Amino acid sequence: MALVRFNPGVIDPVLNEWSNLINDFFGTEVAPNKLMPRFSQPAVNIRETDDEFIMEVAAPGLEKSDFNVYVEDGVLHVEVNKEVEDKEEDQNWRRYEFNYMQFKRSFQLPESVDTQKVDATYKNGILNIHLPKKEEAKPVPPKSIKIK
Repeated sequence: MALVRFNPGVIDPVLNEWSNLINDFFGTEVAPNKLMPRFSQPAVNIRETDDEFIMEVAAPGLEKSDFNVYVEDGVLHVEVNKEVEDKEEDQNWRRYEFNYMQFKRSFQLPESVDTQKVDATYKNGILNIHLPKKEEAKPVPPKSIKIK
């Protein structure tokens, strides 16, 4: 398994300038992430211990119900499909913005992973996926042999 490097992309400088002009004019903040998603692919960290691989997927602002995590044919899939709506109403105007966030990451799992015991938790914007190793794949400590 290899670490996957995150490429956040570049937010359009014209969009940032436009957002700053609106903020100055109306005296309010327009969140750039409502106009343009902050990421298309989340950052992923993978580490290995003697007993398991641990994958951390940085995906703030989501709920655990937004994720679909599954293993199929030795491949781990992490998917999110979320629509965000923001409505504000006033006597003279109405604003309605929506954003659709979607990503899918797939990882070929090593043969040493016990796919029946994979589990995941989501807390503080981080999806943690635990990929336990099969017993036969875990390192065995050296056995000292007594000479008779």
